[in-house]
Amino acid sequence: MRAGMRRIFIVVAVVLCVCGSSFGATYLQGVGGDHARSFKHDRFYSGSDKDFHAEAYDFSGVGRGSWLTMISPRYFVSAAHAAPSYGATATFYEGNTTSSGQHQYKVDNWGFQTRYEDGGSYSDLWLGRLTADIPAEDNITYYPVLVLGSESDYIGREIYAYGNPNRVGRNHLDWIYKSYCSGKEGRVMAFDFDEAEGSGMGESECYMMSGDSGGPSFIAWNGELALVGIHWWNYGSSPPYDGKRSGDSFVPYYVDQLNANMEFGQSVTIVPEPTGVTLLVLGALITTVRRRRRRCKT
Repeated sequence: MRAGMRRIFIVVAVVLCVCGSSFGATYLQGVGGDHARSFKHDRFYSGSDKDFHAEAYDFSGVGRGSWLTMISPRYFVSAAHAAPSYGATATFYEGNTTSSGQHQYKVDNWGFQTRYEDGGSYSDLWLGRLTADIPAEDNITYYPVLVLGSESDYIGREIYAYGNPNRVGRNHLDWIYKSYCSGKEGRVMAFDFDEAEGSGMGESECYMMSGDSGGPSFIAWNGELALVGIHWWNYGSSPPYDGKRSGDSFVPYYVDQLNANMEFGQSVTIVPEPTGVTLLVLGALITTVRRRRRRCKT
């Protein structure tokens, strides 16, 4: 997409999706969108009482400015409606403090917007790249994508959802289906904020808010983070659902498209490592399509 067209798309997307200029913090069960539990959920909390619940995991590959999540030394994914502008600066940190090694890189004048199906409507998953590979000595990671045997294998798994400002909450993946929002359609993984039901996650249960669009959701696999989602939309209570729902672009569905558009000898790393059977299953992620049209915002 040419730079001029890209700028036009960003302006239209911001208007349609009410995203980018609104930066409410990720909502946590029992604490709201403000503070109260920052010592446990905010990656860069600086108080002496810091007890970050996801300290065991490497979040260095999540960049800010706009949201970027690295999937190779040069390529990242984000939300199409909230992706970084060409030439923008992306900031990364090696660890979970702002003094742990800050690195900044430039976003290249290139991007690819995935489609729900080959030749179909555009989805909200955006593939972008930096102007150069991140040097290995910078200690900035990139994430594999978790590709399981079927969509049902993801349901009920715990996710770590990274949101604004740098807050990490948890939830369970509840559904995978075809979704529509603001003129785009795509495969979505969704999770409810089950205030009335109780999820067993207590204060860590999260709901994505405006300003979170483009941030990642991970599943811990063999002690490390594997990417599964990029935040796309949210909506409030509406029958028959008791809670608010957040929807992410379901990254495993798009692995083939991402690989087809990555150059410089780079491609998506898959976990578990693909066998002949797993490679056949990649196409099977297009399974039962449940059409749901909902009012949404991000």
